Amino acid sequence: PEFNDFENGDYALQISSPCIDAGDPEYDDDPDGTRIDIGANYFNQSEEIISLGIDCFSGWNMIGLPVQVDNSGYLNLFDNAVENTLFSFGENGSYIQEEMLTPGNGYWLRMTDEYVQDFSGEQISEVIVNLVEGWNLISGISYPINVDAVIDPNGLLIPNTIYEYFGGGYVTVSSIGPGKGYWARSLGNGTISIVFER
Repeated sequence: PEFNDFENGDYALQISSPCIDAGDPEYDDDPDGTRIDIGANYFNQSEEIISLGIDCFSGWNMIGLPVQVDNSGYLNLFDNAVENTLFSFGENGSYIQEEMLTPGNGYWLRMTDEYVQDFSGEQISEVIVNLVEGWNLISGISYPINVDAVIDPNGLLIPNTIYEYFGGGYVTVSSIGPGKGYWARSLGNGTISIVFER
């Protein structure tokens, strides 16, 4: 099943669970060849088509594209999106109104209600993110990735300057989760890579 069904004894891990690949390395790997998960049911990371739910809040949200889909238009992806409120952040520090979401880019989007948006599509296991000097609005892949695991060969990311928008304010994060947008500050122009390693 795509989502937990506790009444029927389904306690499958969700894609954003910190229990994935967090089991004791002394034990054998999961059937998909990855490090053992914590819990009775492992999360199958070999499936290309995945489903997940992203928490959305009433008002402004910082979002990203969590899976590859045929139609990445924001009105197609988000049931409660307010029309004409999708914005990216441009190189010159201004906001740009958008219609479609691109992997690796972060966006502001306004919602009418608090709800969980369901997504289903091909997993995004790697993305190259273009950065400019200063602040950038970025997003990750289909899996949560620790900030320390971001591939940054030129040392562009300034430590402790990746923020999410939560509860009307900004909070520093230690991981980049699927479907969310983040502010990231860079020392210069270049690229970073966010990669899910099996």
